[in-house]
Amino acid sequence: MSGINALGFYQSTIFEQYLRLSPTIARVLSACVFTFQTCCSPIGVLAVDKFGRRKLMMVSALGMGSCMAIVAGASSQSHNVACVGVACAFIFLFSLFFPIGFLGLTFLYASEISPLMARVPITAMSTGCAWIFNFFIAEITPTAFATIGWRYYIVFACTNMFLILPCVYIFFPETNRCSLEGVDQIFRDSKDCLQPVKMAARLSRGLLDEAVQTDQKLSNEMVECCEAACERDDRGRQ
Repeated sequence: MSGINALGFYQSTIFEQYLRLSPTIARVLSACVFTFQTCCSPIGVLAVDKFGRRKLMMVSALGMGSCMAIVAGASSQSHNVACVGVACAFIFLFSLFFPIGFLGLTFLYASEISPLMARVPITAMSTGCAWIFNFFIAEITPTAFATIGWRYYIVFACTNMFLILPCVYIFFPETNRCSLEGVDQIFRDSKDCLQPVKMAARLSRGLLDEAVQTDQKLSNEMVECCEAACERDDRGRQ
């Protein structure tokens, strides 16, 4: 529902029919968009453990929604060369934001938040739902473009910014640096659907505090060992 399938499956058609580019340029741009998205895919892999799941998904949703809104506005003026250029540029930018938070992270997140005994069926259901929506979007996109034209992009802009982004912020707990047992504890200790995010934040702070205390303890032990070694050296010299 982010809009990647509407753009991906009908990329060359969008460039040729709705942005009024030549067939050759449309195909070249379509190939470039997919190549660019492939090159951007490692960003999410490299950033997921550094910035966490929630931040990547929220940044990705906000970026995709903004890109879709700008593409909608620019596509409404397809007779204007500058607007066509803007639309093409933000289609490329959309292909940057999508792999950051929604290319592979959604499948990872579904398996992380699932209880141990139900991880396999829940992961299977999430993957199945993803492909069902892919099929749904692929089927309705030609009709949507034929009936509402550039306004179709507004649907995805609103979906990203007013549905996906708030849902991630309100309901999706951060699982970065949490063990599978810790994730189970987040949901077990939550009394309603709004508490997992807060519980995950508390757990994360607790883990960080514990890590700091461990580092301080190790530092103190190293200092004590160094002092003891110095004392032994002094005694040996005497």
